[in-house]
Amino acid sequence: MIECGWCGQPARPDRCGNCHRDPALPWVQRGQEPPAPDTADAVRRRLAAAGSDIEAQGNRVTAERLAEQLDVSPRTVRRWQQMAAS
Repeated sequence: MIECGWCGQPARPDRCGNCHRDPALPWVQRGQEPPAPDTADAVRRRLAAAGSDIEAQGNRVTAERLAEQLDVSPRTVRRWQQMAAS
């Protein structure tokens, strides 16, 4: 199982049962490995580390700054924040 790059739900590597798309395609297009669906702890750690780096630079932590730091889109950061909160 991997995390669908389209809807964020756990999916088989060949087709998402939720959105019926190729779940790996968005990850592959960004040159990344599709993450396992149980990555909430890893996401929390990545967001916290990026947030600490941003604060250490004297800046306010925003989704846009986190996205820049993590080299993902602000939309992905917001989705990760929702996932990490649950």
